[in-house]
Amino acid sequence: MPKDIFSVQEDITRRIVGTLAVRISSLEAARVATKPPSSLEAYDLVLRGRSLYARATRTSVSQARPFFEKAIELDPKYVSAYVELGFVELKAVTEGWTSNPADAVQRAEALASKAIAIDERSAGGHALLGAVHLRRGNYDPALDELRRAVALNPSDAESYNFLGATLLFIGDFEGAIRAIELSSEFLPNLSTTTFFNLGAALLLSGRAEDAVRTFERSKERYPDNSFPNAMLAAAYAVAGRTEDAARQASEVRQRFPYFSGSNFGSQFRKPEDREKIVSALKKAGL
Repeated sequence: MPKDIFSVQEDITRRIVGTLAVRISSLEAARVATKPPSSLEAYDLVLRGRSLYARATRTSVSQARPFFEKAIELDPKYVSAYVELGFVELKAVTEGWTSNPADAVQRAEALASKAIAIDERSAGGHALLGAVHLRRGNYDPALDELRRAVALNPSDAESYNFLGATLLFIGDFEGAIRAIELSSEFLPNLSTTTFFNLGAALLLSGRAEDAVRTFERSKERYPDNSFPNAMLAAAYAVAGRTEDAARQASEVRQRFPYFSGSNFGSQFRKPEDREKIVSALKKAGL
C-alpha cells in the first residue's frame, strides 16, 4: 500500500479526531504511516469503532464491538483492532454489563497477548494487559505493564488513567493524582471511573475540598452513578460540611437504595486505606 495514501488518511484522521474526541497520538500516527494495516477498510473500521466506544454508553460500546471484530477479520495482524476489542471486554466488566466478568477478563487478556505477540512495542497492548492485571488485583505486574505503555507512548490518556488507578489502589495517592492529571491533558472529558479515582486519591491524600470539587463535577456530568454520588457525601463529611453531607447522603439513599458502604473499597491493597473510605462514608451517614 503506497505510503502517500496513508499520509492523506492520517491527515483526515487528525481532523476527525477533534470532532469525535478520540485521541490518536502522534506516535501512533507515525507508526501507522510506517507500518500501516494491510487494509484501509480495517483502518476505517477501527476509527469508527473508537468513535462509538468514546461515547461510553452501553449501547455505543456494544455497537463498537463488531467494527473491531471485522477489522481483525480483514487484517489479522492489525494490533490496534485487538487492543480496542480488549478494552470493549473490560468496559463491560467495569460497568457491570456482563453476567460473566471472569470470561470477559480472560478474553481481554488473550487479546492483549495477541497484540503484544504481533508487536512487542505496542503501547496499547501493554496498557490493555496492565488493565487486565489491575482488574484481577495483581498490582505489581499491572504497574510494570502500564509504566511500559507510558514509556512507549507518553501521550496516551488511557495508559495514564489505568496507571493512576493502580497507584491509587496501592496507596500512592500523589502518584495517582499526577497520572490522572496527565491523562486529562490528552483527554479532558474524564470518565466516571477516572473522576472516582481522582476524587478518592484527593480525599485520601488529605485534600478534602479538592475531592469535593472533583465529585461535584462528576455528579454534574454523570448524575446516575451511585459511587461518585456516595463519595461526594463522604468528601463533604471529611471537609466538615455537615449539612451538605447529610443532604447528599439522603439523596443517595433515595436514588440508590441498594448502595452499601460496608463492602466499599475492596480493591485497596492496604486495609487502612479502605477503612478511611468506609469511615468517611459512615461519617456522612452511609
